[in-house]
Amino acid sequence: MAKLSDLIRQFGRESLGYLDTAATIGGNMAWQPVSGLAGLAQLARTGSLDEAVDTINRSNALAAPRTAEGALNVEKIGQAIDLLIDPLKRATDVVGEESPLAGAALAAIGNVVDPAKGAGRAARGAKRAAKAAEEVVAALPSKVPAKAAAEPAKVPVMAGGEDPVASSLKKNAKAPRKAREEPVEQMVEEVEPDTPRVNRDAPYAYEGGVLPPINDRVKPKVTARGPDLGTPAGDAAFRAKYGREPLYAMDEATRVKHFGDAWKESPEVWMSDPVTRETLMIPGGLEGDLTLADSAKISAQGIDYNRLNKKLAQAIHEKLVRSVDPGPDMPDIERFGRLKFGITSGNAPITKNLIEYAQMRPRSTAEISDWARYSPVGYDQKLPKDYKNEMNRAINEAYGVQASARGGTGTANTANRQYVSDLAKMYEEDPSFFVKKATETEPQFVERLMNQVRGLGPKTGSLGFAMLDPQNTNISAIDRHIADITRSAVSKDPLTAPIYDRRMLDALNAELNKSAEAKTLPTARKRVDERVATMTAKQKQKLGGTAQEIEANKFRDIVSTPESFTYRTKPPAGFVQGPYSQLVNREVPPHLLGLPFYEPKQAQVIGPLYEAALRNIQAGGNKLGLGGFSAQWFPWDYQRSRAEPHAALNKLAGTSPRLTPEEYAMARDTFAQAGGFNTRKDPATGRLTPFKPNLENWRKYQYGQATPALLGGTALATGAGLAAANDEDVQDLLRRMFGGQQ
Repeated sequence: MAKLSDLIRQFGRESLGYLDTAATIGGNMAWQPVSGLAGLAQLARTGSLDEAVDTINRSNALAAPRTAEGALNVEKIGQAIDLLIDPLKRATDVVGEESPLAGAALAAIGNVVDPAKGAGRAARGAKRAAKAAEEVVAALPSKVPAKAAAEPAKVPVMAGGEDPVASSLKKNAKAPRKAREEPVEQMVEEVEPDTPRVNRDAPYAYEGGVLPPINDRVKPKVTARGPDLGTPAGDAAFRAKYGREPLYAMDEATRVKHFGDAWKESPEVWMSDPVTRETLMIPGGLEGDLTLADSAKISAQGIDYNRLNKKLAQAIHEKLVRSVDPGPDMPDIERFGRLKFGITSGNAPITKNLIEYAQMRPRSTAEISDWARYSPVGYDQKLPKDYKNEMNRAINEAYGVQASARGGTGTANTANRQYVSDLAKMYEEDPSFFVKKATETEPQFVERLMNQVRGLGPKTGSLGFAMLDPQNTNISAIDRHIADITRSAVSKDPLTAPIYDRRMLDALNAELNKSAEAKTLPTARKRVDERVATMTAKQKQKLGGTAQEIEANKFRDIVSTPESFTYRTKPPAGFVQGPYSQLVNREVPPHLLGLPFYEPKQAQVIGPLYEAALRNIQAGGNKLGLGGFSAQWFPWDYQRSRAEPHAALNKLAGTSPRLTPEEYAMARDTFAQAGGFNTRKDPATGRLTPFKPNLENWRKYQYGQATPALLGGTALATGAGLAAANDEDVQDLLRRMFGGQQ
């Protein structure tokens, strides 16, 4: 069989004299077949041996093949290995395009991974190690040049709170930095509920009566997902199915014609941070708003605020928040959609939530009516568990978010769709109920919502409301991260310190023997830590850690828990019993009296710990000139190591028609490959691993993938932008804008 160098020479790829590079490819392939395949795939795609070697080195640096897209396309790796075993039968490269160069690459693989030379075992090992890959190269990290900032970026700190990054750095100061990058954490699809299946075409009888067939009320909005885009076969199937080109193959004018102004591109404004020298591009500059296409360019760069002057970081952040603000005159459909997002976004990573929301968001008032019909019972009634789960499955399939193995994008989360149906019923009856009154506070508005709409609590209700006015609202969703930031301030707040101490004392005493229970919080902390000091690592983990770790976990659990009490109490002796004979509890606040849809059995109000955390966030926002919710979003982007534009909530998104499951699946895959579903923190920083920048292929992030023809224009624009970024006038402008200092 021909040697690799001979094959490359045959097709004109060795004329630059890179025999040593070719040898490197062969040597790496001999001990790690999948990285060799990736290297040759890159060679086939780009014709650059330098890039091929970089690809192999990046793969080898991981100490394991990194070709997986998670559980998205499990069968694909088997097909890739088949190419290793019998390469000469199929001269087709990993992107499905026939070419002589692809034949050379596959022949070279066959030469190195030759069963006669003992490498067949390595190929089989690679097949077991990798779970899925449609494009071998696509899952590999981009090469990111390390840039040391002139001085560390400062993270906004909540008033009275602790700098989360500095705290983490201090805590992990002696932790050794890993020399190898962690594998990209792929999106995890939800597991189907383990309940009996229900016949969707038949009435459902239960002890409460008979429910109509699910299929009578839930109708498909999309068709099942076809072959993946980005290959000739997949694109041809898409054109035959939908009668148009997929989004990724359209130029800007065609995209706008089909999908509206949301897909316009703003002029690319390149800039260099005057302090850290980090180079980045902001579509349209720091003024104005982002379009969906612009948001894709933000995501594709993986902009990390930790590498920027904090004033520049805040200017970018304010543009991101401005771009998702629908304004006070938003249409009813937009208001409903954002409240729906509040119900469904509480139990999954943000990227997954956003893609699901983009697929399921109503595009018309008729679709709100569809949602209202999904649940056949009233908005204060329960559905039988198996019927409810089957209805949820049917709704997921109607919008194409079901598991990828069943023809969906796999972005469905576990939120109960009945609650969204309840919201739709109420919204059709009285949309004015969902508008904040001028006479009520923001917490009162949220309390009205959560006492009528199931699925809206202090956390999710706050997020749904915050997205109605993201620039100005002081309501925030107190998630795990924000709970950690605000805990110290809440524990010292004169209004909540006694409550905090009592709850934490109870939590710590629960971990002690009855005889060792303490009467004060400091004593309880001391006794728990003394007990932990005698434990094995496994026992310590089971307990929950040190006293401080137990307190932190407990606070995360209770800070968002509402206070609840019976809405009506029993009447005094002698009162006639009747529907309204019971007395309304005196603890029910006035704004929860006379609720229009139904009277709850239990009234719920935001708890004092939550209110204290909100005050802390608001105080921090005031220092930065930001609303409370925006002040929460900002440090979260520091924590996740990327500027998150929340593109699905862009104010222009509501004008764009629903895309296809194939196009949403491509967006899902793109974010997965960039690290968008990663939830692991770097132990050295305490933050999530940054995105892998890929601005050349930014179209992937707007539900498409760049074609070679489109990439040429982008490369030229990138080169021109870099030149502009180095222009002294631009540098001077930034220094004058930001004062040349942090």
